[in-house]
Amino acid sequence: MREWITTNDDLYNRTFPSTVKVLLEEKSTSSQNCGTFLLENSVPHFYDMANLIFTSPQDLGILSIFLINIMANSAIFRLKLRHIELGKGRFVNSIGSLNTIQTQGYMRRINLQTDLAQLADLIELVFSSTMDNSGRAALREMRAMSRFGAGLRMLAHLNDVTAGVHLGFIWMVGDRLVGNVSIYPANYPSSLGKTWIVANVGVHPDFQGRGIAKQLMRASMELIQQKEGKRAILQVDADNHIAIHLYESLGFRQERTWINWKRNPSTRLPDATRIEGVYIRHPRRSDWHAEWQLAQHLRANGGLGWLRPLHPNLFKRTWWGTWLDWLSFRATEKLIIRSDDDQRLLASVWIETSLTSANKLTLLISDENHAQNTQALLQTIIRRFGNNSIMLEHPADDTQTNTWLSHYHFLPKRTVIHMTWENH
Repeated sequence: MREWITTNDDLYNRTFPSTVKVLLEEKSTSSQNCGTFLLENSVPHFYDMANLIFTSPQDLGILSIFLINIMANSAIFRLKLRHIELGKGRFVNSIGSLNTIQTQGYMRRINLQTDLAQLADLIELVFSSTMDNSGRAALREMRAMSRFGAGLRMLAHLNDVTAGVHLGFIWMVGDRLVGNVSIYPANYPSSLGKTWIVANVGVHPDFQGRGIAKQLMRASMELIQQKEGKRAILQVDADNHIAIHLYESLGFRQERTWINWKRNPSTRLPDATRIEGVYIRHPRRSDWHAEWQLAQHLRANGGLGWLRPLHPNLFKRTWWGTWLDWLSFRATEKLIIRSDDDQRLLASVWIETSLTSANKLTLLISDENHAQNTQALLQTIIRRFGNNSIMLEHPADDTQTNTWLSHYHFLPKRTVIHMTWENH
């Protein structure tokens, strides 16, 4: 009886001091060596496998791959083999099998202390063509925080950037980080159930087409299920058909397609044109319910946009929310158009302003008197806020409004599909 001992990565020794023991009992036959492998005293790991008995008529390399795959997928630690003694058995393929692990790679949970800089490099490489200024700022912050070392453990839940990646899975080939999926909880109202965001799904171009993204996604979905998530959401470029097919194969469904629009401040302001019969005003505090009803009619599918599910809390403004906006130097102004009989809300526009980012626009415009109401609102907004960039996301299927956005020199920057997975 021989004993091989594998221990936790030094990074985790303080938290997870257990060891994994691999016992090999050699048996001789007339034609081959074989072994019975017992994994015992194991800490719970990601696939909840413990006390496994594995029998191989081939070689120790099969066991090596088996163990490395278990621990690489583990939510607890990365397997590090301290010592393997081949003994008398003719385990001629052992080294070759371990080399296969090094060339094909393995999956594990992200470690912020060691992986943040490489993750930033991968995200920049894969998503550079669609990344905006806020995304590039997040990458700079990731690289700066990668120098914090052990301090990142304390910051993981306090910083927006690290909170968005610290629960993710990565794919390693040797010491290279070549694949990633990030998951983190969405800040949704509790009445909607636990919702998780899937983001930064990317694989290095040199390693695409090997099923890495699918394995990372499967592990992420299993973790979301373990955490009793009700749903997962993601957004994907509408022309990324390979990724869309992957997500659909995992149970995601397409919710709605959106166009991200931007109007540059250098664009000429429209002429002031009086549109008869259209009166724009600020809403009364009690008008929130009419806005909510208008949104239910127009945005029953997909809500108000990314991370803005249809819920009364978005419309019924609280003093606490107003105070938080004031502290963050943010403000939201609303404009509405009512019907001639003053009984119905025909249009509502939100303009969110900030000292540090572009103005953000939300348009809710019913079909009744649509052209006149849209022109009047866009003219008013552009003449008041057009000296700064104006951005909005709007449903791609609302062709009437999108035509007017183009007319007033808004430029489509990106078309994305919002997808949802429900945990049944």
